[in-house]
Amino acid sequence: MELYNFYGTAEGTAICLGDFDGAHLGHRQVFFEAAKTGDWGALLFTHNSKGEKEILTLSEKLQILKNLGARYAIAADFKKELKEKSPEEFVELLKSLKVKTVAAGYDYRFGKGAAGNAELLKKLCEKNGMNVVTVAAKEIDGEPVKSTKIRRLIKDGNIKEANILLGSPYIVSGKVCKGLGNGRLLGFPTANLEFSEDKLLPKDSVYKGRVKKNAAVINVGKNPTFSASKRTVEVHIIGEERDLYGKTVTVEFLDRIRDEIKFDDKNELISQIKRDIETAKEEE
Repeated sequence: MELYNFYGTAEGTAICLGDFDGAHLGHRQVFFEAAKTGDWGALLFTHNSKGEKEILTLSEKLQILKNLGARYAIAADFKKELKEKSPEEFVELLKSLKVKTVAAGYDYRFGKGAAGNAELLKKLCEKNGMNVVTVAAKEIDGEPVKSTKIRRLIKDGNIKEANILLGSPYIVSGKVCKGLGNGRLLGFPTANLEFSEDKLLPKDSVYKGRVKKNAAVINVGKNPTFSASKRTVEVHIIGEERDLYGKTVTVEFLDRIRDEIKFDDKNELISQIKRDIETAKEEE
């Protein structure tokens, strides 16, 4: 396990338990309830515990946790470090961190074979001198907010709806690497982002987005007009002329503009990009 110390350590704090993929509104309810008890942090996983594509990579998740007020985070490799622990052994691990409060969602499972539930967590933790806060579901329109639904919305390109459940824009962070250079040739330079193979990307489309405070047009896909074979995430930051090569950039996705289209004429593509830029500049 690795400790990420933002402003403090685990001792004497509330620790939030969960996969926290997406750090969505349901997860944030756990953080909010933990914060009521004092300083808090989180025990999370280096990769999605179910082996699914990740809404947030570990580095993205850590940054969001820090922004939300976490004092620290502890990242564990679920398969190597936690999967085989019994519920009792897992609670012993929590005790060794010297936390005073444990916070988890109503449907939290832990221990080998997911044998432990919120009720057992409370029983074992209180036996070991730790308080437990169990957090009810966060509901929107009568339905609990779940990573499963958010993952489906992102896959389908329904970014605007996914963002409502996330509580903040879906993001892709990555180092800017060398691309094909087609955007610059067309007069619209783009930053080509490296991304983890474990990252969940939205369907191939053109999206409205933002980099810091700048409006942006994002293309996810294989650039069919240029018959590219590799799937890429390219962002044209409107009004930004700096060379970003080698820098890490975080792109916020705000809404889907259109499908990827194969254009037979370069001028048609240029005209469409201009329309996409105007759409991206529109206020929310």
